[in-house]
Parts: sequence; structure tokens; C-alpha cells
Amino acid sequence: MIHLLLLPFLCILTTAAVSQPTISPPLPQHPRLLSSPPSSSSATPPSTPVPAHWALLQRQNPSRLSCFLGQTGTVEDMLHGLNFASATAGIIFTSGSELGQHVSLSQQIQQFTDTYQQFVLSMGQQAAVDLISNSVLYISIGINDYIHYYLRNESNVQNVYFPWSFNRFLASTVKQEIKNLYSINVRKVVVMGLPPIGCAPHYLCSVVCSHTNAVNMLFLSSGFKVTTDACCGLGDYKGFLMCLSPDMACSNALGHIWWDQFHPTDTVNAILADNVWNGLHTKMCYPMNLEDVVASTY
Repeated sequence: MIHLLLLPFLCILTTAAVSQPTISPPLPQHPRLLSSPPSSSSATPPSTPVPAHWALLQRQNPSRLSCFLGQTGTVEDMLHGLNFASATAGIIFTSGSELGQHVSLSQQIQQFTDTYQQFVLSMGQQAAVDLISNSVLYISIGINDYIHYYLRNESNVQNVYFPWSFNRFLASTVKQEIKNLYSINVRKVVVMGLPPIGCAPHYLCSVVCSHTNAVNMLFLSSGFKVTTDACCGLGDYKGFLMCLSPDMACSNALGHIWWDQFHPTDTVNAILADNVWNGLHTKMCYPMNLEDVVASTY
């Protein structure tokens, strides 16, 4: 998924649904995150909890961020940022295709490139370069390439790639796409890593994750009481069947790490957002955190 932030501008490329607002132009101070996340702290389950990139800046007028597929096409609609996100999208074009139509990473990059060309035509070459080079692109993608492609062995992919060579293939693909962005003057990029999806409730149903104890100790020290079971779902670890009804949800998700089969709760995402912004709890971003990226100029 791509989010583009025009500082005044943000671009988001991710797997989140395009209808969900994700992030908006940052203010100088660190945004205040919700202490009681609305989506996963109640018994009414959303389609997914508030993701980390949305939690990061949700206090900063997210209504100003346009969804690429929903905006009217005028430069004025795009000047405060664009959300290119697409549900179930992956780095590989066919990842998640069994769940319906989506816009893959390469297609999202092309949509962004088309947007840049529109800026050039509207405001001139130099103004467009200045705008894009001082904007932030947030890229969070790759989980669906494992969940909906490799682990399901779509197209017999496990016979083509060993796990480590599949990792390298995905990384090299993202690397090339970032080079493509650099060629059109993108200079500020946030690339999120993948969470320990092997420790998600869905996989704990059938396989015991070797890192579960380490993950549990990390989050137990942060005050979480339930580190393996999802808040909403059915089966072992609430990970066998996805969250389909409010009746399946726990009464309070604040003490849970996992909201459903694969997604962490809003509380976890708020912690991640703090770390991405300024390393409040632990340093996550290298070589600098997002607050420093925003402050830098080109």
C-alpha cells in the first residue's frame, strides 16, 4: 500500500482497504494516540482494526486525505495526500487474487507515477519536483504474499522458491520499485517490515511458533494479558475462523495483542505508531524515525 504525504503531501501504498482513511499531513508535534481504541475495544468487530499507519496520525484531520480511486482527479483534491491502498494487495500481482480484485504494488506505483505527471502538467516541472521530494511515501506491504500466496502454495510457488529465496525475491522487487520512485524525485520513504505472522492465532492453531515465548514476554512486559488468543474468532487461539459477528468478539480487546486471525489490536498499533514516529518505547526505524524524516528538507 502507498500513502503519499505532501508536506504538505502523503502517499500510502499498503494492503489496507482503499475506503479506509489512513493518514493525513503531520503537524510539528507528535500526534496523540487514542488511549481507548474505538474499533477493537468494543464488542462490535470492524473488518480490520485501525492499522499502525492510521493510528500514527489519526488525530490530524484524516478527512483531508483523498483515496486515489475516489478523488475527482483535480490537483486541489490531491494536494493534502493520497491513499493508494488496496485490500488483499501484495508485492506479487496475483497475491490475494482469490479474494477478489485488488491493486498490486506495481500498479499502485504506476498510479503514483501518473499522479506525479499530473502535478507536472498542472504546476510545472520544478514545483512538482519540490513537492514530491519533500513528501513522505509510506509503504507497508508483503504480508499477503505469504498469507494468500506462499503459505497457500498458490501456483505451486513452494516448489519454485525455498522460503529464503522467496524472501529475497520479494525484497528485490520492492527495492526495484523504490528505485523507480527515486527516479521521479521521491526522496522520503518509510518501508514497514513484516510482523511475526507465524505467531498469529491462525497459525498457532496448527503450528507452535518458535518465537511465541519471546513475543509473549515482550508484550507481557507492556501490560498485555492475552498474548496468543485473538479477541474475535473461533477455534483454538480464536484463530481457526475469522471474525464474522459481534457475538464472536471479546468484551474488551485492550489486553489482547491480536484482534483476529492475523491483525493486531488498536492498542498494539498505537504502540507501533509511537515507535515509528519517535521511538517512544523502542527504536524501530532506521536510519532515522519518521519525526526526523518529516523535519528534513530537500
